[in-house]
Amino acid sequence: MKNVEEIQFWNAKPGEAWTRHQYSLDRLFGNVGSRLVDIAGPSSGMSVLEVGCGTGDLALHLSERVGSSGHVDAIDVSEPMLDLARQRAANASRTNINHILADAQIYDFACSQYDLVVSRFGVMFFDDPTAAFKNMLGSIKPKGRTVFAAWSSMADNPWFTIPRDAAIDRLGEPSPQPPMAPGPTAFADLGYVSGILEQAGYAKVNTHIEEVMLDVLGNERDAATLGCEIGPVSRIAKEKSASESDLAAIQDEVTNQFRQYVSGSQVLVPAKINFVECLSG
Repeated sequence: MKNVEEIQFWNAKPGEAWTRHQYSLDRLFGNVGSRLVDIAGPSSGMSVLEVGCGTGDLALHLSERVGSSGHVDAIDVSEPMLDLARQRAANASRTNINHILADAQIYDFACSQYDLVVSRFGVMFFDDPTAAFKNMLGSIKPKGRTVFAAWSSMADNPWFTIPRDAAIDRLGEPSPQPPMAPGPTAFADLGYVSGILEQAGYAKVNTHIEEVMLDVLGNERDAATLGCEIGPVSRIAKEKSASESDLAAIQDEVTNQFRQYVSGSQVLVPAKINFVECLSG
């Protein structure tokens, strides 16, 4: 069985947290999703695969773009997140979305069925990314495109570094992780990503980095609450058996640090995002 740890992770408390914070996360990553859709350019009648669909926000946007003559397959390993995605699609009367509870690394896709594969922060968690992309490649039509967004380096993303550094200051350094281990910033190195895609058989790989603003729902305290529950703090806190007072102190420090990104009534946190485009061949 592949991706055992990640499947367990996203079906436990982290998956439940993402489901609970769905509305806030839709807002936070909305600008990334909009930019990704602009680059991907889905159009009426297309057949689209979304990888790592989470709670279904991007699938709704994709389904609107492809229209009633098109179709979106949205795949994810997290049952709680996918349950919410299905509910949201039903509430929006989107009959052109099919949600699949499965691992895209090993799922038995039909051959040459998709015009476009899209992912927002969903492809960095495979334990064998080359095998995963090779498996997905077989499902793409000739000259079909794959377009995805992944985080650039952690150092370039204060959404990660501020909570992480506050947790380390309070609790100490966590156990070291391999640099390319599955996780949010596993695809930070664009040369590494290009190599994976080329080895998997993709053609004309193009990559670039953009700064995109993460739009927080609420104030800097709300940003800290979300940033401490979704991201590296939860992993460090679990490893270090953090107390309630530890977590409160970390959240206070993160709140103070996020004040620098308050702009009028908004909290806008700059993020460096890797955008990747390639052809099926």
